[in-house]
Amino acid sequence: MALCGTITVESRAQKADVAFLNDAQVGMAIRRGLEYLYRCGKPDGTWQTKYSQQYVGGVEALVVLTALSAGERPSCPAIEAALIYLNRIEPPTVYARSLRMMVYARLSGTKNARRLAADVAWLLKHQNRSGGWGYGPEHPTTRLRANWTDMSNSQLAVLALSEAACAGAHVPTAIWRTCRNYWHRAHNKDGGWGYEPFGGSAALRRGNSYGSMTAASVATLFILTGRHAAQEEPAYNIVQKRRSNPPPDLDAMQRGLKWLRGNHAVDHIPKWIWGQGSDWLYYYLYCLLRVTDAGGLRTVDGNDLQTQIAAFLLARQRDNGSWADPEDPGADADEDDWKDAPVRTCFALLCLIKARKPALVNKLSLEGPWSYDSCDAANLAGWFSQTFKRPVTWQRVSETADEQVLLEAPILYISGSDGFVVPKKLDAAISSFVRGGGTVLVQGFTGQASFAGEAERYFQRLFPDYHSEPLRADHPVFHVSFQIPASRCPAGVAIGDYCRMRIFILRSDLSGAWHQNRREEGRHAFEFFANLLLYTTDMAYPVGRWRGRSRSEAAKPSQSITLARVKHNGDWNTCPLAMMRLGEATRNALGIGLHEAEAVDLTTDVPADIPLLWLTGSLPPRLSADQRSHLKKYVLAGGTLFIDAAVGNKAFVQATRQMVREMFGEANVKPLTAQNTLLSGNFAGGVGCRLSRISYTAAVRREHPNLNTPVLLGVELDGRIAVVLSPYGVTCPLEGNPTYGSLGLSTDDARRLAVNVAIYASVKRTHPPTRKSR
Repeated sequence: MALCGTITVESRAQKADVAFLNDAQVGMAIRRGLEYLYRCGKPDGTWQTKYSQQYVGGVEALVVLTALSAGERPSCPAIEAALIYLNRIEPPTVYARSLRMMVYARLSGTKNARRLAADVAWLLKHQNRSGGWGYGPEHPTTRLRANWTDMSNSQLAVLALSEAACAGAHVPTAIWRTCRNYWHRAHNKDGGWGYEPFGGSAALRRGNSYGSMTAASVATLFILTGRHAAQEEPAYNIVQKRRSNPPPDLDAMQRGLKWLRGNHAVDHIPKWIWGQGSDWLYYYLYCLLRVTDAGGLRTVDGNDLQTQIAAFLLARQRDNGSWADPEDPGADADEDDWKDAPVRTCFALLCLIKARKPALVNKLSLEGPWSYDSCDAANLAGWFSQTFKRPVTWQRVSETADEQVLLEAPILYISGSDGFVVPKKLDAAISSFVRGGGTVLVQGFTGQASFAGEAERYFQRLFPDYHSEPLRADHPVFHVSFQIPASRCPAGVAIGDYCRMRIFILRSDLSGAWHQNRREEGRHAFEFFANLLLYTTDMAYPVGRWRGRSRSEAAKPSQSITLARVKHNGDWNTCPLAMMRLGEATRNALGIGLHEAEAVDLTTDVPADIPLLWLTGSLPPRLSADQRSHLKKYVLAGGTLFIDAAVGNKAFVQATRQMVREMFGEANVKPLTAQNTLLSGNFAGGVGCRLSRISYTAAVRREHPNLNTPVLLGVELDGRIAVVLSPYGVTCPLEGNPTYGSLGLSTDDARRLAVNVAIYASVKRTHPPTRKSR
């Protein structure tokens, strides 16, 4: 069956081709699904389905939960009407009450807090002494069997109570213990879970393990482990300087994950016990994504579930935006809607919303993924999502991770206890990740100083060209968004180049507050991480998982332009990937390749086949008289010199500007206007980019809010621009890696300007000046 774009899924046994899935596709599918839900709702804020009478308020709460999870505002007319309806009813079932609790947990205001507390009390009142929940007091099943409990109602109740607790509602510690006991008693010998514990009814098959309940149960154990960490573990003891917190449910979680790995599927529910139908396939997929989200699982048995599930769902969205029976995706919309299409659509949308969440952080635990402080990264992602209203997730990475995996998150967080020993095979991936713009955060368990010291020595060996300095209270990571008092700033060191610090090694215990989710007492620990992220990304938030993916292949270059950097005594090789990125831009846009020749030190004549020299850095270059002579000779012979302060360092700008004036005369150094050929793009047959307007980095916008035109100096010789000097950084944004505080062009405009300069230099070198060189 042909699907959306180039994604194909043919049969149950075949895998989806997901190579070209992108965030825009997923975003459009979510928008269409929401519009469908709004259209089929009634003016009174209700939806009519086959579940409406038995689960009063359940569908309405599910729709609102879905919309809020997608980032919709409560003031949206359809949501507002549904909330009015939900506020005036008393849902009589655990399903409906739990879903409404999850809605209230996402809403602000005193009234919603009171409503949330009332629903928490109702749910606690109807918990069975066994620790589980049934359908609720007025459900037909409960009337027949007052002590009925099942894993489906119970897992949704635990999820709702967990979200309520994170929103500030009081949930007694004892509740989590009884839930844990219930789940352990219901655990089957094969590692999975069924609909109800064995022995609960005469229908023995209800206890058999299958996909939905196993996934939901593993997700529940992640919740219970987190609640145990938050409420029952001892806080860090400054005298003993030790905590001990391995997951209490580790064995059960591992057995459940093993069951899921052995029964992997995204197009049917594994070992489904209720006949041939697949009414609850999308519910199963939602439970499966809850596991990957809570556990930071990038893959399950090598399968990228987020991408596979998204591709599967995009293939089955109907023309009206809804999802119908997976076995009959072409069913008539009008005929199916009254049954359960809105419910299926909600679960499909919740899946897409979860699947597309970008990774906030990759966590590498040097002593195994389930060692100490195992909940820290998960709680950071949850806090960040709630605080900034931007859903994010996290990922566990192992010693087999490559550069591409590490680049899926802006921060690599490394933790451990007994010693900082990184497997040798990770060195190359970590090096590429850092030089590619990533940031590393290191913290030993309880802030062990020995762990930090070993980490510092490791990174100094891996990056001998970087420098280290103590992490002081005036560093941007302590104030870019949240102002952290000097007394609460963690101790440590920072390692980096002259653009920014790229490795942070802490000697304080922040992970304890993260792991135990101490959002109030440990508020500054959470705020530090948010600051670190915003410092890493220059105040940008993480974007969708598949952002920027494209099906287009790079054009084969028809010709190539050569350039070389100028070596000097400063950081001449800053942003080492910049020229490679420029080459990608010229190749993709124009089919022109770029070759970066070996850097020249100007102690001899510059090779004649290099039309463009690039002089960049942050530290002012100090060229000798002999080096300046060779540089001037190169320029007068027809070569082009481009100079930029990589991150806009003003000392670099002053030094290079003075050097150019001394070499070519102050009168010849003039501003380049937007009408200049180099900026208008009117050269080489008009192949250049028009740069009459320019956008800049956040730091420039703060200094000069109204600046939107190019700021360049040039030296004109024999009718050509022979030297171009940019006081604002081009090299750093050209590389595409954000640098907090950088005074530079935006990445797009830096690449446009660099393309113009490269092509212009090549064309002018091909036609050298007619007069003799001076």
